[in-house]
Amino acid sequence: LNYCHIWLLMSSNNVMPLCVIYSITDRTDQPWFCVYDFVNNRIQSLRQDIVYQQLDGQEALCVQETAVRFYLYSHYRLSGLPWEKFDPKLNLDQLQQCLLSVLRLNDANTTNSSSSSKCDHRLLHDATRTHRVCSGTGASERKAEFWGYYLLVNLGSTEAAREVLSHYKAKRHLCGDSSG
Repeated sequence: LNYCHIWLLMSSNNVMPLCVIYSITDRTDQPWFCVYDFVNNRIQSLRQDIVYQQLDGQEALCVQETAVRFYLYSHYRLSGLPWEKFDPKLNLDQLQQCLLSVLRLNDANTTNSSSSSKCDHRLLHDATRTHRVCSGTGASERKAEFWGYYLLVNLGSTEAAREVLSHYKAKRHLCGDSSG
């Protein structure tokens, strides 16, 4: 049992605020795959809590958006490692689940709210993290960002392309744009 696994076992029953998880990703005293294992475990726990508590507001959306960015970055950073240290298939599965949750939550929040509110950062205590995690952009810019990620993750899928096109056609129709 190496330090990475002991760290994971010691902390696996603790529920940590998102700001603590963010600070862990900045650690330089551990190999990134150990940080990945730990943060991945915590993200899965947070996502499970979101499902159990049936949360669908801005906090849930912010957690899912953060998870998508984490899995994208991790895939980039760890993709060259042996599968014993990093399984890119499992990472992509987690990424896909989080992406679908973001898109679903975006649709639900658009339906339930007419405002283009920004990500609610009450979960975050560090102002610099707020900008880094949720970009500080409005809802429509973030939606476009995550539809773009969805297309990239599903590159070559005609079904994914149809989904994105139908989403934007429906959006244009709702906004009264008759072009295209």
